[in-house]
Amino acid sequence: MVSPRLASRFRRPCHVRGETRPGRRYSKVVSNWTGSPWTRVLHEKFLYDGWNLLGAFNGTNGAIIRSFLWGLDLSGAQAGPANIQAVGGLLFFTHHSTPQPSTHCAAYDGNGNVMALVDGKTGSASARYEYDPFGQTIRASGTMATVNPVRFSSKVVDDETDYAYYGYRYLNLSAGRWLNRDPIEERGGESLTAFVSNDSINRLDGLGLSETTWRMGATGYFDRPGAEDGVTHAVLFEGSGTVSACAATAGYFSVSTAGNLKLNVYYPNLEVKEHELEHERRWKAVWNDFKIHALGFESFCFCNPSKAKCFADLVETKMKALYYEKGGLAIYQHECETYPEGPAKRKNCDRVKLIQARVDKFQAELTSATMRCMLMKD
Repeated sequence: MVSPRLASRFRRPCHVRGETRPGRRYSKVVSNWTGSPWTRVLHEKFLYDGWNLLGAFNGTNGAIIRSFLWGLDLSGAQAGPANIQAVGGLLFFTHHSTPQPSTHCAAYDGNGNVMALVDGKTGSASARYEYDPFGQTIRASGTMATVNPVRFSSKVVDDETDYAYYGYRYLNLSAGRWLNRDPIEERGGESLTAFVSNDSINRLDGLGLSETTWRMGATGYFDRPGAEDGVTHAVLFEGSGTVSACAATAGYFSVSTAGNLKLNVYYPNLEVKEHELEHERRWKAVWNDFKIHALGFESFCFCNPSKAKCFADLVETKMKALYYEKGGLAIYQHECETYPEGPAKRKNCDRVKLIQARVDKFQAELTSATMRCMLMKD
């Protein structure tokens, strides 16, 4: 809650004929009241490049206070007018103090939150930040901690209100909700004021419009303006087998297995949400089958380390290849089942036949290789 003795006034996005058009916050004015007339204590004006803040200026004399340099964001796109996200895209922040300006490099976590600043001249940390799951700052230390406004989700945060500016809406960081209803209504989720369905660990919102889903450690797809299609893609499918000492019998060897699945799951609206989540569910089912199969090798102890290594290698080669193909098969089977009649459906159904042939081939190779390992001397 804002102190009754402190007020901060902003320009908000305009509303035209029921549509929300992107606005720019051109200025910020902070006034203080101590029982007498209001006294202006801060007046800043802002310069944008598309959606990205380039500079903050003294509202009285026009002197530059801060400047910002943007690069590639987490999606790999150049932050700029054509890319409205810029999450994780801030490269440098310069504080134009007297007598000598200082430049600081931004350091991020996996969700594009600024976690620290590093002084470009000395190489020492000039700011450190920690946030709760909805972006409220729970720790800010260092000489530049409050000078730099770009923090949670690479958005501008106002210390006076504890609000983060997302272009279309302001996020109340302390309450974990938007101040106003979603301009795109239920297309952004059933709750019109909830922030990313109350799951900010796995989901993102670049503009305060619609959420982007990150699942199972995904490296992410960001909202693509105007896109209607969804995407589910396995960016990492890793299985490993290693030889270790057998816990049950001294002097024997066993197989230890591990693995990791990372998915990109993107859906732009509720119409395609369930379709993409079904893809995710099928990938998870294939992954669980892979884990169960791999774990089966851990129940054996071998006196021959070469035999243990044979089974360990199976996990990393034949088995991983088989289940990765099974994941692709599950994806295109879903497309074949759900697409309406037409060229796209026939194309996906043809892919099912091709991938099924590869699955059968890899299954035969895995069976043959497993038999060779079993026939080795214990």
